[in-house]
Amino acid sequence: MVHLISPSGYCYGVKNSLNKVFSAYNKNKKRKIFFLHPLVHNSSSVLKIKEKTGAKDYSPEEKAETYYDSLLVFPAHGYTSKEKLLAYYLNASILDCTCPFLIAEKNMMKRDLDNGFTVFFLAKEGHQETLSVLDSDSRIKLIKESEAASFDFSAFNKAKKVSLYPQSTLGLKVYEDFKKREEENYHGLLKTAPLCHECVDRWQNALKIDCQLGASFLVIGDPTSSNSNEFINLLKDNFPGRKVFLIDSLKSLKEAERHLDYRFDIYLASATSASDEEVKKYLKQLKRVNLLNKLLLPFRGLRRK
Repeated sequence: MVHLISPSGYCYGVKNSLNKVFSAYNKNKKRKIFFLHPLVHNSSSVLKIKEKTGAKDYSPEEKAETYYDSLLVFPAHGYTSKEKLLAYYLNASILDCTCPFLIAEKNMMKRDLDNGFTVFFLAKEGHQETLSVLDSDSRIKLIKESEAASFDFSAFNKAKKVSLYPQSTLGLKVYEDFKKREEENYHGLLKTAPLCHECVDRWQNALKIDCQLGASFLVIGDPTSSNSNEFINLLKDNFPGRKVFLIDSLKSLKEAERHLDYRFDIYLASATSASDEEVKKYLKQLKRVNLLNKLLLPFRGLRRK
């Protein structure tokens, strides 16, 4: 049987970014639109919005005049002060599509800093969100995800008040392991912000599944998406022996179908940047193929005899 893990489809942050671009386009369809970075980590969604609005990617190879009086779109993962200056240099207007969750998190960090807290940001080095957060205030201290397991908590002892904020799509295991070690070493005195609930809801619902060894998991997402890859890692870590696939096209779905065991349950999930349209399309295809293979199973058994 095929099961859909909820919630599915775009998260609020992705919807917000896409809606802002469409709204700006509808207000002035003659104005040129350029993406400074990929708006969201979903190549098919970005391609569709480009087709509908005529938007293009920013390129430093183009003459500055190309961008005069255009809209320069800043992505859901935020932007830096240098990128803001670039827009002014190009005489372009900024369309800020930063995720509201990230904006709220930055505001909370600033409030903590102003109230005497030492603020740490646990994140993937070089990620657009990480660059944006660190640029927003030089007082924020980075804890690299790659160094989280060996972090020296004595750094906390030098500060009277400490708060920790995670990157929105940080891996659940990294986050929970760090919190556990902090409680053991720092006795739970650290003020810790939560991961993005849009990601956590999907991950935790997946972890509640009690499935047989032959079950399979398929995650709809983009290979460039941190959220997609963390979902894949989570499933592989918590469901050893089960088959886990990342689906970003009908081609990749058909490839995965060749390796599924249709005698057991199949679970379909979506990363936060996967659209409802993609979910419905892949779910329909998966159910059709699953039904067909179940009907053929008895005949395959006869052939083997």
